[in-house]
Amino acid sequence: VTVQAEILHLLRELQREENMGVLFITHDMGVVAEVADRTLVMFRGDMVETGPTPQIFAAPKAIYTRALLASIPRLGTMGDAAAPRRFPNVDPATGEASDGGVTSPVPDGVQPILKVEKLAVRFALPQGQIHAVEGVSFDLKPGETLALVGESGCGKSTTGRAIMRLVDPSAGSITVDGQDVTKASAGSLRAMRRTSQMIFQDPFASLNPRITIGSAIAEPMLAHGLMGRREAKDRVAELLQQVGLSAAMADRHPHEFSGGQRQRISIARAIALQPKLIVADEAVSALDVSVKAQVSNLLLDLQEQHRLAYLFISHDMAVVERVSHRVAVMFLGEIVEIGPRAAIFDNPQHAYTRRLISAVPIPDPARRGQLNPPLNEEIKSPLRPHGYVPPKRTYREVSPGHFVQDSMAA
Repeated sequence: VTVQAEILHLLRELQREENMGVLFITHDMGVVAEVADRTLVMFRGDMVETGPTPQIFAAPKAIYTRALLASIPRLGTMGDAAAPRRFPNVDPATGEASDGGVTSPVPDGVQPILKVEKLAVRFALPQGQIHAVEGVSFDLKPGETLALVGESGCGKSTTGRAIMRLVDPSAGSITVDGQDVTKASAGSLRAMRRTSQMIFQDPFASLNPRITIGSAIAEPMLAHGLMGRREAKDRVAELLQQVGLSAAMADRHPHEFSGGQRQRISIARAIALQPKLIVADEAVSALDVSVKAQVSNLLLDLQEQHRLAYLFISHDMAVVERVSHRVAVMFLGEIVEIGPRAAIFDNPQHAYTRRLISAVPIPDPARRGQLNPPLNEEIKSPLRPHGYVPPKRTYREVSPGHFVQDSMAA
C-alpha cells in the first residue's frame, strides 16, 4: 500500500502537469474512491452502471454495484475482537449484506505448529549480497492466522518460500511440527510436504494448463501414495464440493475457469493432503472484492473445520485486519513490529507500521486526498557489501505479545 500510494501520487502529478486523461482499470474500490472522477461498473462483459464516483458510492442503483460495495473490507471495523470476522454475506438478489460472524479464537496452551528463529535468506551478487530476509523470528499455532505484511520487496514471499524450502535459508532454523526443515533430508522433506502446503498468488501459473483440474488435485495424493486412483477420484469430488465447486468440473482445464474459481481449485489442492500449516502467499490479492470476500470466507471456514494454521502473506491491510489473529510487519527483510491484530492496528508503534496503515486508501470519495504525502527520500535497498554484518536487533514489549523493534538499535 505504501508503493501504491506513491504510484497514485505520481499519476496525479503527471495528470496535472500534462492535462492528461486516465482510464484506471482496477478492482480496488479504495483506489477508485481516491482517484476517479467518474466510475463505470462492469459485470460479465456488460456495463451495469456508470456515473460520478461520489454518486456511485453513495446511492448505487445496480444490484451488482451494491454487492460490490457491500463486500469492501474497511479498516477500523474489527474493534477489539480477538478472532477474525468473516466478510459480510451478500444477497445476490438484493445486494444487501448481513454480518458474516466471528470465527473461533485460538485455544490457550497449544504448542506451535511452526517456529521460525533468526531466519536469514541472502542472495549473492557480484557487487554484494541481497539481504532479502534477516533475523526473522515468530511462531504459529494450530487454528491461528499470522499475517505477514509489508511493501513489495520487503521479504514476505521469500520468508514463505524459505519455510517451504523452495529457497534455501542462509541462517536460522525453521521447525514444522517438531521437525527442523533446514536440516531435513530429501525423504524427510517429502514427508514434511504432507504437513505444510502453499497457496500461490497466481493460481493460473501454479496450475498445469495441460492437465485437468481433477488430475491436478489428485496428483499430491497419488504422489504420496495415500490412495489409489479410484479413491483419489472420489476424494477430488469431495474437495471440489468443499471449496464451493461442482464435482462435474473435475474434467475441465484451468483456462475454463475464472480467477476466483482457479484460486478455489488451488485451495482444494492445498488441503488434499490434510496439512496442518498453509502458507498463503497473496492468495486473494489478484481477485475482485466480491470474489476476494468469498475466498477469504472459504479460508476461514476451512480453518475452523480443520484447525489449519495460516501464514497469510499480504499487502492488503483491510483484508489482513479482518482475517488475522496476529500481524507481523516486515521492512527491508526484518520484522519491525509483531503482535495481536487489535494491538497493531489500534496502537502501531513503529514509524513504518503507522505509514503502512495510513497509506490504505479509504473507500469513501468524500475523504479523498487523505493519503500520505509522497516520500522525498529514495527507497532503501537490501543490497549490502560482501562481509556486511547485520546489527543485532532488540525489541521492547509494548503490551502483552506486542513487540516493536527498538529504534535505537537501527
